[in-house]
Amino acid sequence: MKRSLVALLVLVSALSHAGARFIVEVQDYRQILGVARSHPVSLIDIVKPAPFALVEVKPGFDPIAVQLQMRADPRVRFCEDNVALAMPEHIGAGKGSTIGAVFDDGIYGENSNLLAQIQWSLRPWRGTDRKVRVGILDTGISRQNPWLLSRVAVLFPIARDRADAWDMPTGVDSNRNFRLDEALGHGSMVAGLVAQIAPYAELVICRVADADGQADAWTITKGIARSVLAGCEVVNISLGSEQAIPALSDVMHYAEDRGTTVVAAIGNNGYRGANYPADISKVVMVTGVNQNDIKAPFSNWDGGARQAAPATGIKSAWWDGTIGIWSGTSFASPLVAGAIADALRSVPRVPPVILRDEVEQSGTNIDPLNPDYDGELGNRLDCADLARHLGVP
Repeated sequence: MKRSLVALLVLVSALSHAGARFIVEVQDYRQILGVARSHPVSLIDIVKPAPFALVEVKPGFDPIAVQLQMRADPRVRFCEDNVALAMPEHIGAGKGSTIGAVFDDGIYGENSNLLAQIQWSLRPWRGTDRKVRVGILDTGISRQNPWLLSRVAVLFPIARDRADAWDMPTGVDSNRNFRLDEALGHGSMVAGLVAQIAPYAELVICRVADADGQADAWTITKGIARSVLAGCEVVNISLGSEQAIPALSDVMHYAEDRGTTVVAAIGNNGYRGANYPADISKVVMVTGVNQNDIKAPFSNWDGGARQAAPATGIKSAWWDGTIGIWSGTSFASPLVAGAIADALRSVPRVPPVILRDEVEQSGTNIDPLNPDYDGELGNRLDCADLARHLGVP
């Protein structure tokens, strides 16, 4: 009787873990199906020809044992948990609002103070310039903004709630906090900022999060892989998690090996420490400041910060075609990503390991203005200085 009870408890424990999902990287994408068949998992999603897959543990099997078994498979480079992420603005930075104006070239006048703060000016297209692609992993993009849509090269619907990449209301409360569509407009804002700072760049839109701002490590992994395969030299991620995400650390190796630099927001928790993926050493970590180069009250700070950028009262594209106003490190990050992309169009491709160092060394030292955060905010973005560091003629 006791033995039967123990067996029943083990079975119940195993069944309670049913549905656990892991992100797997294999040596070669052609091995994915064979690996899945060799273990008690179901293949949920893949990103051919990238070597990544999402698998789900079959009912009745212990996920911990399955994960260890897969890690021991010589064809498998890593097998990690599929951790949840969300937009940083869920914490600390409030909700966006709008002004009654259409988002178009007039946005440069609206943002004149911001552009002066980061020393941005329009550099005309030169005959020797080249097209640079920027991957934007977020809640999608407005389909009601022709000015912004004209910059889009590719749309990838990756979030599992819808089969399109549009930033639009869906009436969802996926984080169960009784507020619908909290991230509505977030992706359009981020894309609009990149388009302002890098007007000649091509945007690769990866809708990795739903309208409530919820994503996971797999949608981010897939978004990075899609961006790399689409030829992006820069990827912006304005989403994060307080929990460490080993899978994303591994995916950054894949991006770096293929010449893609990832830029990410540090987070809005208002404490020392960075959200993932900004906390990964291969990522350009961006903090947020106000119009006076003082740390924004919601911005995190960390010794790994490579750049700071304006993060308060930012104006950009909104989901309905108008102009949105929002604060948060989510909007500091695309300013840096855009500045990098705009500089890169005038120089040959720069390896990420070199590019990160040049970004970190460029800009304005704001430590004297922020003595309590000495060495933990990064230099404030200076587009002109960044261009000089990268050798723009």
